[in-house]
Amino acid sequence: HDLTLHLDYGLQKLAAEKLAGRRGAVVAIEPSTGGVLAFVSNPGFDPNAFINGVPPSLYTFWRDHPDKPLYNRALQGVYPPGSTIKPFEGMGGLHYGLVDWDFKISDPGFYHLPGDSHIFRDWKKTGHGIVNLHRAVEISCDTYFYQLSSRMGVDRFHDWMMQFGFGQPTNIDLVGEKSGTLPSVAWKRKTLKAPWYAGEMLSVGIGQGAVAVTPLQLARAVAAVTMDGKLQKPHVA
Repeated sequence: HDLTLHLDYGLQKLAAEKLAGRRGAVVAIEPSTGGVLAFVSNPGFDPNAFINGVPPSLYTFWRDHPDKPLYNRALQGVYPPGSTIKPFEGMGGLHYGLVDWDFKISDPGFYHLPGDSHIFRDWKKTGHGIVNLHRAVEISCDTYFYQLSSRMGVDRFHDWMMQFGFGQPTNIDLVGEKSGTLPSVAWKRKTLKAPWYAGEMLSVGIGQGAVAVTPLQLARAVAAVTMDGKLQKPHVA
């Protein structure tokens, strides 16, 4: 029987060429359908070798190689999303009424929790001056999102980000997908047997700390934003 895929050969080829010589992944999704247009994990391997059985020496080479070619980074790689989650978090701030489009902060280049001497620094040491939400996303202002995430708290962050598919499998028509990590008070109590501390939220608020996503999850979430919030199930076939 024929197997018809959403993969765009030219786009898939281009993604593979751009990743050549580097470890990484590229995922491209058609927002209106969830069809996967490009899905590349590099370095990879030739799957034709499995048709008649992989020689033990070749499988051992793949398995033990430091670049892990058998590891599907697009589907199973779990990474700190960094500043890519700031637009989602900003929308959460609007949703919960914590900020509006006119709300501004003065960014001196750092932030610290009230009563706590620990300093969380912005990527720009001198700060960004007066910043509203639009500007904060545009310039990726850490200080703005330190403040917003502190006001939001981890449980509201968790509930909001779940709506974009973070912290759960996308249920793509491939096997071995990882769920990533979307922290909450209950999650930390269950997994680490420890309480949640206010300072942890500041790291999470800029996509670091306990939050981790797959490239596939992130591509799906961005696609949902372009479709006014419609979250599609990605599929290759």
